Amino acid sequence: MPFDPTHENMANLKLSPDQPVEVLAADLRRAFSGIVAGNVKEVGIQVIEQYGPYKLHGDPEMMRRMGRSAAGLRRPAPHEASGRHRLYSLLRNHRLISPSPAGHRLTPAPAGSLPLTSRTR
Repeated sequence: MPFDPTHENMANLKLSPDQPVEVLAADLRRAFSGIVAGNVKEVGIQVIEQYGPYKLHGDPEMMRRMGRSAAGLRRPAPHEASGRHRLYSLLRNHRLISPSPAGHRLTPAPAGSLPLTSRTR
């Protein structure tokens, strides 16, 4: 079943390293999926505008690191680049994607180009 990033579901994520790695990985994926939805998808943007930002809870160090990563996903001011452009730039800068030859589509970065578990920034 797909994750629905409601405020309640986001607040109930368990973002702590004291759980099995596969559970933590799934909840981290859900958290970032919700953050992206709240900044890029029209319905997510509307929900954030109506109810305010999501509240995530978890290990303080993990929250600090997520905050640094998610800072690039905030909704831009009208004079800034679009949310999609900021997301693309963030993913490209962290080498999670690479530009396609056409320059307009996103393609996954080559396998093994960045082991996500080794990122500390």
